[in-house]
Amino acid sequence: MKILSVIMTLLFLSNSPFVLDFRQSGNTQDWYVLCDSVMGGVSTARASQNENSIQIKGDVSLENNGGFASFRSPYSDFALGEFTHVKIKYRSTGMRMGFTLNWNREFWLPYFKYVLPITDGEWETAEILLNDFKTYRLEQVQSDKINPARLNDIIRFGFITSEKRAGSFEFEIQEITFY
Repeated sequence: MKILSVIMTLLFLSNSPFVLDFRQSGNTQDWYVLCDSVMGGVSTARASQNENSIQIKGDVSLENNGGFASFRSPYSDFALGEFTHVKIKYRSTGMRMGFTLNWNREFWLPYFKYVLPITDGEWETAEILLNDFKTYRLEQVQSDKINPARLNDIIRFGFITSEKRAGSFEFEIQEITFY
């Protein structure tokens, strides 16, 4: 009976969720905004920390071959292979945002992305199977499937505007939970 108790405890601990908390007391204060200005574009965005979330507001411009604004984590090692789902609590207006999982540092190499719908400013909790992400390269779908083995190689998370059009957007994120 004691062995069964130890096994159950180990199983419970190995399946603990991985949480990214965007509240003021959370673990994501080192995320940053990156826009197309790094390659000559003129889109703008700004992140503001609230008590319960981080809000990103911006304007996407297509001038000078621009067209994106993003909010990204710093590089680290995020082995996600044990998880099958992700839950994202957010609200948005103006543009759809894609949640990205990168395993490469170079922007032109493939990554996984799931496009979140606009919520018209209402809080939503999206529960997504990791297998529902698609493989992208330079914002173009490369495959409707992901390679699950790559989930152990994730080095960065991010959100990126997912419409190649000019306009304003607001995106507010409270929590991401992998389980």
